[in-house]
Amino acid sequence: MSLKEILLASREAGDYTPAWEQLVNTKVFVSVITNDSGSTTSDFRFEIAKSEQDGNPYVVVSDNLDDLARCGRTTAIRENAYKLMKMMHPGLGMIVALAGGEHFYIPPGLIDWIRKSAQVVADSSGG
Repeated sequence: MSLKEILLASREAGDYTPAWEQLVNTKVFVSVITNDSGSTTSDFRFEIAKSEQDGNPYVVVSDNLDDLARCGRTTAIRENAYKLMKMMHPGLGMIVALAGGEHFYIPPGLIDWIRKSAQVVADSSGG
């Protein structure tokens, strides 16, 4: 199943465990603002917007660069979603841009829970 199929099926079923397991192991593109010139991006910050759902700040990610571009994002880096969550400020949420103009919103508190839960699993498995 694709990330989109898993996220939408999890939302429909109300069981998000498969979604989190897939997401933390997926490389995603994240929209950034950079001061770099040239083809290498090393000096950047996340492009942050405000959620219409709850007013919280969030970053936009997608496993497909075209879906990110459809959201009006022009510059992106690619990173493992769990590593990205660890890099994010605790007050940030995440919107996953999906094909067909759909999106999946993950509020800041849930990002924190995923980050802590995945860390427990990584610590207990020696990773």
